[in-house]
Amino acid sequence: MTEGPGVRSRLVRELREVGRVTLYFLVCFGLVGSLKKLLLAEYDIRFTAAGAAVIGALVVAKVVILLDHTSAGERFRGGRVLSHVVYKAIAYTLAVTLVVAAEHFHHAYRTAGSWAGGWSEFTTLGQVCHMLFTAICVFLIFCAYNLYEEVDRRLGGGGALRAFLMSRWDDASE
Repeated sequence: MTEGPGVRSRLVRELREVGRVTLYFLVCFGLVGSLKKLLLAEYDIRFTAAGAAVIGALVVAKVVILLDHTSAGERFRGGRVLSHVVYKAIAYTLAVTLVVAAEHFHHAYRTAGSWAGGWSEFTTLGQVCHMLFTAICVFLIFCAYNLYEEVDRRLGGGGALRAFLMSRWDDASE
């Protein structure tokens, strides 16, 4: 079986999309991890997030790309841009928050050795605050991502990047 030029160009396009989205989430999750590290250092708590940022960026980027190509990602597409951006940010944040909560509960359960002990550990103020902090950061990250994607879509592929990289606003009229 031979590969046609269409398959190769589609593969390159998809790799660029995955790479661009992964890089965005890697930078954002790296910043969130750095913020956590700085905040926890005040209490002499060591924290490393590099591995989690890389894995999280890879997983979230792939999930976001897949969701963007489903009907769930198209809801409110005909309405106001803000409605669409906020809807997607909320939906994606809920999905990530559920995964993070399940991960934290699983860790608490394994540490405590029982469901009741795991639930008690899971619902401590520190765990709840950590999950809330993560959810707020992820929501803001998704808002920025979805807003950029909508602006780019409306300006034509690559239009948002060109607009952000212009030296002056009046360059657009030239």
